[in-house]
Amino acid sequence: MNIGRTLLWAISFNILLFWFAAWLGIYSIWIGLLSGAIAIYCIYRYRTHFFSLENFWKALSVSIGFLISLLIVSLPLFAYHDGLPTGDSQKAIFWAQDINKTGRLPNYTLSFSNLNRDPVDFYTPGLHALIAFINSLTAPFKNNFVSFIAVSLFSLVIAVSTAFIAGILAWDISQNKSPRIAFLTGLFVLTNLRFLRYIREPGYHLQNGLGELLLFGLLWVAITFRHRRKWSDIFLGITLAAALVISHQFSSFIAAFMLIPVFVGFTFDIREQVSTLWRYHRWPISMTLVAMIGALLGGARLGLAAKIPHIFSLTPHLLFEVPSLTDYPRLMGTVALCTGLIGFILMLGKKDQRSKMWEQRVFVGSCIILFLLSQGPRFGIDIPPIRALLYTAVPLSIGAAFFFDYLYRRFQGLLPITAITALLIIPVIASGATAYGLTHSVRTNSTLTPGLVSLNNLISQRASDTKEAVLVDDYDRRSTSWLLLSQQPTFSRIAADIAVQMDEAKQSVTRRMLYLNQLDYEKIIALGNRPEIASLLNKHSIKWVTGISGSTEESLKYNPLFSAVTRVDDITFFERKKTPLAYTSSLPIDIQSWLMRSTTLANDLGDDEDTFEHLPAAIRATRLSDPITKNGETWRETTAPLIPIEFNVGDYVRVLWSQSGLNYPDQALELLVELKSDPQSLTVETPDGKTWPLLNKGLLRLDPHSVPWNKDGFITLLLHNPQQKKVSLDMIALGLARVP
Repeated sequence: MNIGRTLLWAISFNILLFWFAAWLGIYSIWIGLLSGAIAIYCIYRYRTHFFSLENFWKALSVSIGFLISLLIVSLPLFAYHDGLPTGDSQKAIFWAQDINKTGRLPNYTLSFSNLNRDPVDFYTPGLHALIAFINSLTAPFKNNFVSFIAVSLFSLVIAVSTAFIAGILAWDISQNKSPRIAFLTGLFVLTNLRFLRYIREPGYHLQNGLGELLLFGLLWVAITFRHRRKWSDIFLGITLAAALVISHQFSSFIAAFMLIPVFVGFTFDIREQVSTLWRYHRWPISMTLVAMIGALLGGARLGLAAKIPHIFSLTPHLLFEVPSLTDYPRLMGTVALCTGLIGFILMLGKKDQRSKMWEQRVFVGSCIILFLLSQGPRFGIDIPPIRALLYTAVPLSIGAAFFFDYLYRRFQGLLPITAITALLIIPVIASGATAYGLTHSVRTNSTLTPGLVSLNNLISQRASDTKEAVLVDDYDRRSTSWLLLSQQPTFSRIAADIAVQMDEAKQSVTRRMLYLNQLDYEKIIALGNRPEIASLLNKHSIKWVTGISGSTEESLKYNPLFSAVTRVDDITFFERKKTPLAYTSSLPIDIQSWLMRSTTLANDLGDDEDTFEHLPAAIRATRLSDPITKNGETWRETTAPLIPIEFNVGDYVRVLWSQSGLNYPDQALELLVELKSDPQSLTVETPDGKTWPLLNKGLLRLDPHSVPWNKDGFITLLLHNPQQKKVSLDMIALGLARVP
């Protein structure tokens, strides 16, 4: 079906064209005009083919189906999201803006200073160049909202295109080539619970969406090459592979494995024809090999080769993320998983010699490898296993289409057909209802809002230096990180996800610095009410901090360093005062310095997050009061006889506290408990059962063997309050001793 190949040629060729133009320093709008001219020329050259009656009706029916699908999936975009995109398209838009501003490919090394991210995480210049062109098309409107909506619609076009290519793949490898199997595949893809993440929140993992389109397009071209044997398909495959490499690293990695069954099967199929192929097709084969070598060299030039030793590891740091087999129905949907697997079995069970047995079995082999990659860390392939599993949404949809097509062919009559249709419709509706059970107002959503657009403009207006940074409270949400579009350095508080950064810190000096910086950002948020954080704000040139209502806002608004500038949605935007109010720290200079160390876990008590044990430090006592505020100070009170305080070593500082990898620190620790009153008869009990009198605003030195952390990575210290008097807790902190 040439319509599918035309789509793949268009997307892959334009990715390479816009990327090459940005590399040369040519603005994308001119390349867009060139691309349009090439398209018009191709249509004119092959006008007899393009405008034949058969192709006209075929193109018209496909276009109408595509547009109807796009219209349906676009409804939630405007109903829930005001037409605005969601993350991770924010990063693509950020780099696209840079391309349009400079006329060249982005300088990804700036991601360290501007985003506190490893530059290698952003080597998707093909995607960024494509988004830059989309933005340039909307430039005449001189309205940010128009450019943002264009990106949203583009992400939905990518999703529908993936379903379209999946349908063609299913149609092309099926025995009877029924349009029904293509329709069912597209339907199942667009209603799959996991694939719907691209549609429910347009722009979410935009790079993944584009990667899947190119990946499954490449798989289709590779599988069907066996019976087509056209050089045009070889060049299309090379173009797709090159576009994939520069558009999404992870999908490229997945593709390298999924194509193994295709290459192995094809090699066995033509093993007796190799010498003949080389004799008569030497030039195209040589060009193909040169292109493959060029792709490898290009990846090395981008720094991707440095990742290889960490991807293939005998000690994978993502082993804890590997799902158990019993988790697969929950993650992928029981019906989608079961019907998809049954479809695979039907493909493998074909005995009819006229069937496309080779193509189907090679396809199933690729799917098996994809499922194995979802257990990658168990085999020493240190990749995010859940991310690999989510790619199975498309193959499972193809398998389910084969299963239902088999049922339709096997059972005839009105009653059986009605029952099969009901069996088909019910899970489709259930999947959609589950996916759209959330709206854009929930805390975990990453939608750009009109308020954040205005806040970006406000930051740009108030910035006096390109190095003035924004620290956003992005815990359990992604919406606030849209402030990076202000073009000021933007750092995010990510809380519990820091465990992954900590385990990656050993991979390079850059990643270690990113991890240490992240600990500083967490410290600023955790001690939001303490003026001592001025040293960290100065260290990272942070001028603005966002506070979220019900959590960090309550601390930041009492800090004498900040003033509230405006409120947008549930975000209060704080700016550092040029002349902050005079303050005197309650702590000596040396303890202040110890408190601000990256290795010190701390929490300034007095907000709703004090009991969150996944944060650096938490209080877990009973009879605990609500946060109390007086004269700009915050604290909590309790009369409990035992007051547990927990420190999350496992997620935050395990690699810094224990170089040996054991479950206790390499050196002594020091404990700080700041009270609003005299400690009286309070004592501290360590995990080994030893007790010491509590010091107020003084550091209590603890022997390392007295404070091991448990299997979950927590150190729990007990404050004994035998008289059950009211204890007013202001701050808790635990860190490596100043002098070993």
